[in-house]
Amino acid sequence: MIGSRPPSVHGRLRPFFLPTLLLVLVPLLSLPSCRPDPQAVLTTVRDVALANADTTRHGRPVQLHGIVTYYDPAWQMLFVQDSTGGLYINPQGTDFPLRSGHYVEVTGRTGTADLGLVKPQLRVLEETSLPPAVEVSIAHLAGFNEISQWVEVAGIVRTATITDNRLVLEIDDGKDRLLIRVLDFSGMDPATLVDAEVRVRGVCALLFDADWNVAGVQVFSPSLDQVTIEKPAPPPREGLTLADLHTTPPDGHRIRVRGTVRAVETETAFILEDDTGTIPVETVAAWLVRPGDRVEVLGFPEGLPGQRTLQDATLEVLRAAPLETMAPARGDLPLLTTVAAVRALPATEAERGYPGKAGSRGNPPRAGAGGQPGQERVPGQHEPRDPHAHERCPRHDRARPRHRPDCRTARIP
Repeated sequence: MIGSRPPSVHGRLRPFFLPTLLLVLVPLLSLPSCRPDPQAVLTTVRDVALANADTTRHGRPVQLHGIVTYYDPAWQMLFVQDSTGGLYINPQGTDFPLRSGHYVEVTGRTGTADLGLVKPQLRVLEETSLPPAVEVSIAHLAGFNEISQWVEVAGIVRTATITDNRLVLEIDDGKDRLLIRVLDFSGMDPATLVDAEVRVRGVCALLFDADWNVAGVQVFSPSLDQVTIEKPAPPPREGLTLADLHTTPPDGHRIRVRGTVRAVETETAFILEDDTGTIPVETVAAWLVRPGDRVEVLGFPEGLPGQRTLQDATLEVLRAAPLETMAPARGDLPLLTTVAAVRALPATEAERGYPGKAGSRGNPPRAGAGGQPGQERVPGQHEPRDPHAHERCPRHDRARPRHRPDCRTARIP
């Protein structure tokens, strides 16, 4: 008909739209609510991590299965991993009969990250192998990308000490450094690991300072079974002058040089010189040296050409400096002639630099903090100043990092 509008598409579809919509909606309306059940049991590490991060979801029941990757009851540290990630669990005083490699059932309730689970209970189902480790660089770990995850990392051992009955390694991959703590190291001499190329498997965790601020990451390894020596420590390079050190590219391994102590900066740092030049030295522990001492130094060269330093060094005193080279005694302070007199000094007096002369070998006692004298030094010996220095990792003792484990779980995609 002329002048009339043709029926619209909507008009043509309207008779079919309502019945079709009803056919779709009626079944949906009969379904139970699609909202997650707040009491549904969480069965994976990833689900627990998401719930722990949301305070409104604390208290959710948990029942998951995983492999114990690290367990240290003395430090209240337990890590469990399943196919979705790793989880830190604070045992909260319970001494579980567990070890790495146990396949366990974990129950409890979600809570704050520093606990992992509230009132956790673990039941050993069987003994199995540890999960495949994620091969990563130290820089990747430093980005907090694998927290609580079972990882594998490689590098050259720069220091190896025994601290708190645990083997503490510091490894270097040429770019970054990482602290590693090995729980079971029975029969291992730490000195044999220094300068070796190793590959270590363990759990990545946060490293805290004395104020519980995050200072980086560290790796906890359950035993020496997880430490593979790829290349034993090579013989140190020798025959180089200090001038050679400033021009020879470092290869990541140690060198041995001889020289004379030119100046002492701190108890772990001094300037070494020979006929060709000087180089700063940083030792792994406090050493009792003084200007004029002839020493042999074993350390790792680092730095730009012309600005090299020897780091993580140990030394041996070959010839002690004559006593006449020591600073003249202050006239306003009495001469201390016995070790007992040095020990009797109050802490406030011990720092004043009292002159002293005692000992059967003619070396004066040196008063330190708290009135404790330095160890008597004999030419040819290379004892550290602190008799327990070999049990510590001095580079990290300066910041006194806590060994509190990571409180977060593995990365959540």
